[in-house]
Amino acid sequence: MAAEPPENSQNTRIARLKCNAVTFKPSKRSIPELINDLANLSTIIDEHTARVELESRLFITRAAETSIDTLATALLNFSAQAPSLTPMHVDVIRAIAILLFKTDHDQKARNISNAICSLLEHPINKLSKLVDNNTNEENSNQNLNETIKKAEATINKLSTSMKMIKESVDQLAPTIKMIQNNLNETTNINSHLEKMQQEMVNLVKTTNQNTGYKTALLTGMNKDTNDQSICIAARDAIKARQLLINVAFDGPVAPGKVSHAQLVKKIKVALSSLTASDTLELNIHSVTQYCNGGTILEMMTSEAAEYLKKSNIKEEFIKNLDLKAVVKDRGYPVVIQFVPLTFNPDSKSQIQELEKENDWEHGTISSVRWIKPPNKCTNNQQVAHLMAVLKNPTNSNEGI
Repeated sequence: MAAEPPENSQNTRIARLKCNAVTFKPSKRSIPELINDLANLSTIIDEHTARVELESRLFITRAAETSIDTLATALLNFSAQAPSLTPMHVDVIRAIAILLFKTDHDQKARNISNAICSLLEHPINKLSKLVDNNTNEENSNQNLNETIKKAEATINKLSTSMKMIKESVDQLAPTIKMIQNNLNETTNINSHLEKMQQEMVNLVKTTNQNTGYKTALLTGMNKDTNDQSICIAARDAIKARQLLINVAFDGPVAPGKVSHAQLVKKIKVALSSLTASDTLELNIHSVTQYCNGGTILEMMTSEAAEYLKKSNIKEEFIKNLDLKAVVKDRGYPVVIQFVPLTFNPDSKSQIQELEKENDWEHGTISSVRWIKPPNKCTNNQQVAHLMAVLKNPTNSNEGI
């Protein structure tokens, strides 16, 4: 039987953890040991190199603070865009991101609670001292009674403020739950997290100016605003900043021909060649490209996106980026009921007449088709329903 090698000999092998495709075992090593593991060589060794890597791939911006919200968003974006991740990898990355976000939210809630307690501690202690001092003064019964009344009034105000704070926290709970339920919609993650962060910042800033958090939370919002309206408004705001581009598979920026960083660089070069006004900045918020060639370019402002959708600017941008690419207008489907079967969806003149009858601008209708083909209708049927795709959401709402 062969003898075991000495503990510190060169033939001693480092014990590696065994894992299968589903579970992993803890390594019982510290974070510095895992970072400097010789079996996993990498150029990412410290905070500086880590931030440079994420900024170069547009998972975070230069101005963004390195917070748990930012890192959780980067993890979720990576799980949605990385082409070679297995479902198990995606699940693990998403689980880490969600737990990071939940931990950060709980910590913020504790910080707010501690801040409120610290603000209330001094007034209560001061009131207690006033009551104790006035109790020792035998000849100041009248002043003592007035002080007690003031103290009771102040305590009642504090109780009211605490009740309003509790109501505000209860109102925040559905919003937090809605964000957690919508984490699968990666296009809405940034908007939800930014909105939640802004609400918390505004809540803290207005603590010293208002009687409670309820007033701060409802500032700038209508009385009838509900969670569904907030969600719809946030989704519409994101869509207003987006530009949809269809890339041909044989084009220079097709999936597989360029990396994500190279695609972002080419888009920046194409944007820099455009002629923009002095007050308009064409800054990119994010770029997402799918395997089918569909590419979503999200700008920092809706004004920049509207500028790029202009016909002459759009043509110049595509010419500088990829001649085979096509900027696709966002469509809003609407059902038009009881249209005579004599209508021809392939006739441009009849489509223009339909736009004119509804007081729509020329070119509002992108496409139109019968929901049920006329050849399948009964002999006595005179009207049927059309499915029209409109370019303007306002006209779409009017059609509904």
